[in-house]
Amino acid sequence: MLAVDDSFDHRKHLLAFSGGPDSVYLLLELAKRFGTNLSEHVRLIYVNYHDSPFVPEEEKIVNHYASSYNLHLYRKDVYYNKDDGNFEEWARNIRYRFFSDICSQYGLSDVLTAHHKDDSLETYLLQKERNALPSHFGLRQQSKVDGVLVLRPLLSMWKSEIYGELERKGVPYYEDITNHDEHTRRNILRKQLDPEKKVSLLREMEEENRRLNRLLSSFASLPERIGFSFYENLSEEERKRLIFFLLDNKTGTLSPSRREGLAREMFEFLKGRKDGTLNLEEKVLYRTGEDFFVHERIATDDYEFLVDGPTRIKTPFMEIDIQDPDCFNHLRFPFVIRNPWPTDRIGTDLSTKDVHTFLRRQKVPFYLRQVYPIFLKDDIIRFVPFHKDILEGKLPIRFLLP
Repeated sequence: MLAVDDSFDHRKHLLAFSGGPDSVYLLLELAKRFGTNLSEHVRLIYVNYHDSPFVPEEEKIVNHYASSYNLHLYRKDVYYNKDDGNFEEWARNIRYRFFSDICSQYGLSDVLTAHHKDDSLETYLLQKERNALPSHFGLRQQSKVDGVLVLRPLLSMWKSEIYGELERKGVPYYEDITNHDEHTRRNILRKQLDPEKKVSLLREMEEENRRLNRLLSSFASLPERIGFSFYENLSEEERKRLIFFLLDNKTGTLSPSRREGLAREMFEFLKGRKDGTLNLEEKVLYRTGEDFFVHERIATDDYEFLVDGPTRIKTPFMEIDIQDPDCFNHLRFPFVIRNPWPTDRIGTDLSTKDVHTFLRRQKVPFYLRQVYPIFLKDDIIRFVPFHKDILEGKLPIRFLLP
């Protein structure tokens, strides 16, 4: 039984097909589901890594099923060399980029992979072994990889069930001997999993995911600005998970290696409590002495508005409702609103004359000081709003930034 949603039958799918028992079984289930309309809904995709002397046998099985079911087959031949690094990571990157390119080029909805319950448990064990902090333990029913939707309709089945069904039906498949190579960590773990241990591990993994979901749900309710008083009370694992949560929800799609790298940079950056910024691809992590947040880069371009009557001023970082000039130190039209300049001096009887010193003493966040509004009449700075008055709503000024 395939675990799919109601729209599954109305879409076009790309089946990752290797001729192995899992992908053969998934193809048989799809053939049963779609019947004579199979070729309208399913296309096959195959990557030949040329990593075994038995590759011709694999190709034979792949071509057999493509021909038998009259399915379009997309094929890619690649060759590994030592400069490519870890073989499994290299092969995974190759095939998912290929999947993404084909889906994009031909308007296919998703990629179907034949991962099953054993695969999910093996992934869980590897995650634990590497002290990884994924957003989900094991494999998800669906996820996005390289911008393409990946569906795993067999995750509710054990490998033994798949083998049993294939043997009962007497259908041919290719058994990849590299799955028995004990030089890979996944294969070593696979051999250690007896049926009783699998059931126990499955319960453990499910409980870990429930715990993780509760934690991530609590992060989802956090304000945009996260106080250090909250952050520093988290455990180290919870801090790192919060950082990954911010990356995943604020910065869009990142490659696994880039995601890991940025998370390490963020973790180290947040050990400090001084004003500062950290670039995160298209976003920026802003840190003050009290809190931090991820946001679009805040523009610091100069601006200037001549106000000669009631109006509303809106910029990417603030709104000012100028209906009653009395709110602004009893100014009279016309007057000018602009951002501070380095040499600005306040022309009123305030004891602090330097604008930038005034803003620091008013505890204006460092990222707002270059865009903070100051009011001039006859080229003299007549009014610099108290930051507290803006925060308390005493002035018709609203910042559109955190």
